[in-house]
Amino acid sequence: MDCLTFISNCTNADHTLFVLGSTGEMEGRWKTALNDIHYLNIISRGRLIFTKHLLYVFSKRKFDVVISWSNLLIPEIKFSLGKSSPLLLVHLGNPISFPKVLDIFIALEFFFLRSPSKLKLFSCSDFVRSSFLRSKSYKAFNNKVIYNPITKVPLDHSYKKSRNTIFRMGMVARLDNIKDHHTLIVAASILKQQGFNFVIEFLGEGSLRKKLELDVKYYACESFISFIGNVDDVYGYLQTWDLFLHSTTKLEGLGNSVSEAVAFGIPVLVSDLPMMREIDSGIEGINYFESGNPKDAAKQIRIIHAQHEIYVSKAIDKSGSYKKRFSADSFVQNLLSYASEG
Repeated sequence: MDCLTFISNCTNADHTLFVLGSTGEMEGRWKTALNDIHYLNIISRGRLIFTKHLLYVFSKRKFDVVISWSNLLIPEIKFSLGKSSPLLLVHLGNPISFPKVLDIFIALEFFFLRSPSKLKLFSCSDFVRSSFLRSKSYKAFNNKVIYNPITKVPLDHSYKKSRNTIFRMGMVARLDNIKDHHTLIVAASILKQQGFNFVIEFLGEGSLRKKLELDVKYYACESFISFIGNVDDVYGYLQTWDLFLHSTTKLEGLGNSVSEAVAFGIPVLVSDLPMMREIDSGIEGINYFESGNPKDAAKQIRIIHAQHEIYVSKAIDKSGSYKKRFSADSFVQNLLSYASEG
């Protein structure tokens, strides 16, 4: 999504998109944004084939800047750029999590696969940047924090105090081990035991869906927790919710959906972790529960429900500051400025 936002908002450049893996759910949006798309599907074919294929691709095309939106196989990509030596920018979206042995292996790859191309890293948060500065393989490269952009809120969408008789909550995230839906499921079972009238909707898909559905069944939450899957109009769902939830882990990079929610102006409750605090730094519009603690999550939900109008007013008041911090224009300007630095 960050790639698509950059392409859509950086209109004074010619863009070519190379899809190194499978197309996935973004294919339709890519085709809408630009015409020059090449589907290589080489990410899983081994380092040697991957490198040979990219060497051929970059021998036929010349670029001023190449942006990789993943840190997979970066030594190979850098080497493949060859003598044309464009600047390589690499987006870091999650904290480094691979073992020390792999870190050393990547450092050796950078040493043996040397190329004249300059490499710059840009991290979605200081939390992510700090993790890469501790690695052997990446600590030597320039690394700047540039917050991920949010998509523009449609003009016909705005958050207002809902008239729901049932307290409606939701979370927008992939169903994977980076996030922590389980804590919210347990919190929901606690709230139901307390007689609280609510529903929770989970938007998104992922490898843990079946496991999480079993968790919902185990805690007897089927009647008030639902899995919606992927949707085109996330803001349309936000309009119907009274509270946006985001339960996550230390594997999180920043949390784009949280940035979008706070910019939308809906009350937000998130895990109390460094990257979540970073979104909120200097604005103070987000509410927190102790990470991994369902009892505290349930408690904070009840507190927000009891004074919901106050929390709505605060969220709407703070939304403009978040829009400015995470605007697509700022993201593009910051990235282009970083690319032009010596």
